[in-house]
Amino acid sequence: MNSKNTNPSLMLNPAANQTHKAFEVYNFAEKIPLVIECLACYDNIFMVGTYSGQILIYEINHMLEPVFDKSIKITKKPIQQIEVIKEFKIVLVLFDYQIHVIDLEKYQLQYSITKSKNCSLFSTGITKDKKLLRLVVVCKRKIQFYYLSNQINSKFMELISDLELNDVPRTIEITSENLVIFSLRKEFYYYELPSTSANLGISNEQPIQKLNSGTRSIDSLCYKLHNDNFLVAIDENKSLLFDPKGSPFLSYPIEWSGCPSIICNIGFYLIAIISNTNSVEIMTIEPKSTSVQLIEFNKDSSSSSNISSSLGSSFTSKIVDFGLAGLSSATASSPEKLKILKSNKKSVCYLANQSSVWCLSPVNINDQINSTIMMKNFDLGLSIMSAQEHFNKANVNEIVEEKPLLVQPFYSLRFLQQTLDENLCRKLKNMHALNLFTQKKFVHSFQLFQKMKTDPSHLIAFFPGLLPDGYRTRLNLDDYYQNFEPKELEEGVAGLIDYLQYKRSEFLKTDEPNLHLEPLIDGRPVIKKKISLLEIIDTTLLKCYLISKENLVQFFLRRDPNFLHLEESERLLNQHNKINELIILYEKKEAHEKALNLLLTESSKSNSSLSGLKHLVEYMKKIGSKNLALVFKYAKSVIETDYKWGLKIFIGGNFEKLDTLIEEKAREKDENLKVDKNFTAHSDTLGDTLLSTFLKIDLSDSKNGKTSKDSLSLDLSELVDDDDEFLKDLNHLQILEFLDEQIQPKEFSAYLVKIYLQYCVYVWNDNDPKLNNKLVDIYQTFVDQNYVLPGQKIDSQKPKRYKQVLKFFLNYTNNYEALNTLAKLDLDIYPEERAIVLGKMGNHKDALSIYVNILNDTHKAEAYCEYIYSQSYISGSKDVFYELLQLYLNSDYEEIRIDASIRLLNLHSKEIGTVKTLELLPAQMMKCKNLSQFFENMLDRIVRTKHDTQIRNRLMVALQLQVHENKIMCQDKKFLVTHEQICHECNKRMGRSAMVRYPNGVLIHYGCLKSSEAILKTSNP
Repeated sequence: MNSKNTNPSLMLNPAANQTHKAFEVYNFAEKIPLVIECLACYDNIFMVGTYSGQILIYEINHMLEPVFDKSIKITKKPIQQIEVIKEFKIVLVLFDYQIHVIDLEKYQLQYSITKSKNCSLFSTGITKDKKLLRLVVVCKRKIQFYYLSNQINSKFMELISDLELNDVPRTIEITSENLVIFSLRKEFYYYELPSTSANLGISNEQPIQKLNSGTRSIDSLCYKLHNDNFLVAIDENKSLLFDPKGSPFLSYPIEWSGCPSIICNIGFYLIAIISNTNSVEIMTIEPKSTSVQLIEFNKDSSSSSNISSSLGSSFTSKIVDFGLAGLSSATASSPEKLKILKSNKKSVCYLANQSSVWCLSPVNINDQINSTIMMKNFDLGLSIMSAQEHFNKANVNEIVEEKPLLVQPFYSLRFLQQTLDENLCRKLKNMHALNLFTQKKFVHSFQLFQKMKTDPSHLIAFFPGLLPDGYRTRLNLDDYYQNFEPKELEEGVAGLIDYLQYKRSEFLKTDEPNLHLEPLIDGRPVIKKKISLLEIIDTTLLKCYLISKENLVQFFLRRDPNFLHLEESERLLNQHNKINELIILYEKKEAHEKALNLLLTESSKSNSSLSGLKHLVEYMKKIGSKNLALVFKYAKSVIETDYKWGLKIFIGGNFEKLDTLIEEKAREKDENLKVDKNFTAHSDTLGDTLLSTFLKIDLSDSKNGKTSKDSLSLDLSELVDDDDEFLKDLNHLQILEFLDEQIQPKEFSAYLVKIYLQYCVYVWNDNDPKLNNKLVDIYQTFVDQNYVLPGQKIDSQKPKRYKQVLKFFLNYTNNYEALNTLAKLDLDIYPEERAIVLGKMGNHKDALSIYVNILNDTHKAEAYCEYIYSQSYISGSKDVFYELLQLYLNSDYEEIRIDASIRLLNLHSKEIGTVKTLELLPAQMMKCKNLSQFFENMLDRIVRTKHDTQIRNRLMVALQLQVHENKIMCQDKKFLVTHEQICHECNKRMGRSAMVRYPNGVLIHYGCLKSSEAILKTSNP
């Protein structure tokens, strides 16, 4: 209850010095001249049943001041028990061991339940549908059951027959789930009532069952709470909570400071009278039971209040006489101990001894939390806060049913559903976690901070040296700084690492550029930009790893994304002599020039872990795709130191082996062309002559009938490296320009360019004409000038080998610009190379002219023709042999050309064509005896063609006869179709429609043909 709505004169000063106040205690009636026997209450009304048979009725105003309303005199006997049923507008009163029914509005006695004589106690319960009131009555050793409907003028009727017992129940309660719980000595039992109105008035057949509540050493006591849950005492200071169906509601017992004699509840609070200490204990129920206040009452009551002094003058004037005995003035001596505790089932609780009544009202929840913060009792504050949150969630449906008023009355259940102050709750959580931190409970403390939005930099500040001094001073947390022993520091840093890792992941999941963080202590600055906070977190983590987990520093530095502060991290790593880690930092922060400078410096140190050029080259490989200009700047010094390592910056595989392989392949191809002239002359089939180099078949193997591998193919599988996957995507033209223009001397530059371009063309299959043209120029340069590397001797055979390599390259690829290349090839120096290029351009006649007239090598000319003829996609490929024959016959060297012409005709007459050959041959050659083979081959081919044609014709005639025979067999069958026959598919008459008949005799319409394809499959045997 908020203090501004309280009356200070009515507040009780407890005997004990309380440290926390969850409830305010108000003295409503002190030293009443009557003995109080029982209490009843609802809303803002409470009733006092007295020993003299009077019922005193009070109304509580909004200031929590009791206003005496009236006094009802109904008997001379003591009032044993009062129960108000607001929903049915009645009051049940037990006196003279019998239950009487009084109208709640007029306070008039309506009737008595006659059968309830000898009643010692009773309990009521309303069904869930609010239509029936159930009453259970204890009469000596039996229990009676009654019900009352909500109809007008209805009376209590017997529910079922009485339940006989072997002892008198001490307590009894009934729940909304039709469960009756009662105690006999030290055991609890329950009995289930009929659940429907159809079963009313029948005999009881349900067995009594024992409630599984454990063993106990005290008499069994049971207390029903306002939400229909009930408590049972299992020990002197322990109670178990059950739901209305009799199942355990909590997994843990509720432990009291002493032995409770009476228990009730208000919202999430449990209130009990601890009889042996004459005190009232208040506890929270969920999420865990926690004692929040213990109120002790003095044996000697304080002086009478204004309220008690006014009672005597108002009693007589407000008595409602029912025709019974008058008001008795006899009073008993005031007892010392509390004996009555009653709740209005919402937010007010009343407490009484024999002569005084007190009211307990809860203090505002935020005031309570603030009180626990001031007292540094954070565990208690968290328990109260959790209980309030749980109550707000669990009672939403029940509270909504109340009328929505602008200001909720103090006796409303909604009054208990208080909104927690977020700032206050945050402060409580922060102070609790901070308190654990000061107690060196780092793991628990940081686990709590993980759940909060506290600025992580405020926690980092507790560790010296982790934050910049200026920012640490601005936070002004000197009062909370701790001194750590070495072991404590290690544990604290380990906890901080886990906390920062968790927060880092949490912040990375948010897309907002700004964070909404809260200060650890009010008034301290917080960091708003996410990127700034992540920078502090990552830099702090690096410091923590250097302190406690050095082996994880490299792993941490490689993590993406990386928000480390470059200068601070660089200083730390240099301070700890972490050179390898510093390289990783530079790489992640893209400070590549610093990394290259450091690697270049370390490469010359023999005692360094980065000694040698390997680490420098590997780093330049990684950054080459986006930083070629920077790579070129440092690659030059690497190449000057060791050109092999320099080339590895741009080439992943074994480029030296590739260079050797190309030379060997070119030499092998050139030697294979020098075949025996008699080999082709003795060949009598076309298939043998096509086994030439230009057909990519090794002629030397064809003599033995073996087929060799492709003479132009290269097995490069052993040369490729994993780095080629990303190196081949570099800008080859820029690298070529760097090697060609920035490396000196010129012959050294040309050698590097040759190696690099060979790898691009042969391994990476780069089709760029500029690269291919440049490689042709480099080969020409090596042929013309015989370049050698510095320090090597001049080899006179080198130009010859490079010429072979040039010819191999011109044959190997079509990606160079043929016309441009042809213009650079001098006919006197590169005749064969020009022939290859002319062939690529489709100028077969010019190419053959070089082989025949300049090189005077008819074997190469014929090999050229064989290759071109086999490639049908080449323009003019079918006329190439005819053009060669023309060259032979138009030659001035008749002796040689006639032999070549005869050989060509004998071997390739089919490719040239008979008619063309006869038209082209001069008259003098027609008499040549050497042409006999040509004519024999021609006639043999004609005869074979004629024979094949005759066989084909005869086969066609036989096939025609077979088809004709099948036709006659099919036409031999006949069948009759009448108008009565129906289609097997649509079940309609066939009529005159087109039809289809299957071999099995099934008839269908032609239009039904597609949908009936399955008929033939299922009908055919």
